[in-house]
Amino acid sequence: MPSDQDKKIAGILRFTNTEGIQLQLVGSFQNFGQSFGMMGQTNTDIPIILGIVDLNIIALCNCIKANSGISCPGFTSERYWAQFALIGRHFTQPDELLFNKIRVQYNYLSDWTNLPVIQEEPELPYQDREQKLRFIYTRPKKIQATTTDGKFFVSHDYSKANFVNIDFKQFASLIIEPNEKLYFQDFYSKFIHPFNNFITFATAQTNCVNKLEFYSPYGNVDIKNCSHSLDEIPIKCLYKNQYPHRKNKIDYLLNQKCSSPFMILRVSFP
Repeated sequence: MPSDQDKKIAGILRFTNTEGIQLQLVGSFQNFGQSFGMMGQTNTDIPIILGIVDLNIIALCNCIKANSGISCPGFTSERYWAQFALIGRHFTQPDELLFNKIRVQYNYLSDWTNLPVIQEEPELPYQDREQKLRFIYTRPKKIQATTTDGKFFVSHDYSKANFVNIDFKQFASLIIEPNEKLYFQDFYSKFIHPFNNFITFATAQTNCVNKLEFYSPYGNVDIKNCSHSLDEIPIKCLYKNQYPHRKNKIDYLLNQKCSSPFMILRVSFP
């Protein structure tokens, strides 16, 4: 965190699927000098910007300065574009941005894995249908494959909202564990994008990423007294992505436009 906790920069963090991640500062990093490690820095690119949005810690990575300006009363502002954002983990150095596992959901992955049907239990002669209904869900076995690049799993999970109304949703996730830790761009070019193309070909439907989580043994979390090790805690990842329309699908986990207050805590340079 900054050497002077009273020196902070506010801003607005915006994310859209088509434009990506944009940070609009109310002020300038140069105005705070040493508090943000900016003394003598003329870089327009910043590897990591750390901040907080809605009580969630966020690391903006590979940030490029788009523009800066000064308004009539003399207020400065800067705008940055980030290649990707990591929610739930702070990294202080670029060489910490290594990941040993990812969990990715594609919008047609569940179609390709052919999820099982949730069955209603047959009615028995002595059963009072007005009093009790029973449903059967058989969770599929995990699919596993090992290649020279690492291990691959197709995991079947489910979510339920509450126990008052039935809201049971099953979905498939692709878990990738490479033989070595990789950076975001390496994961994307080697695994995420090729699998996206494969599922598009296999299902004959334009495919996209619905949800992406990274796992890393590095960084800092805001969880106290956690029983899990650092590399077991998922890190939600946002990045510029295209989300084609899918019939009968109401929402995408990342298909959203958001604009939230952002408090800068620290910037990091190589």
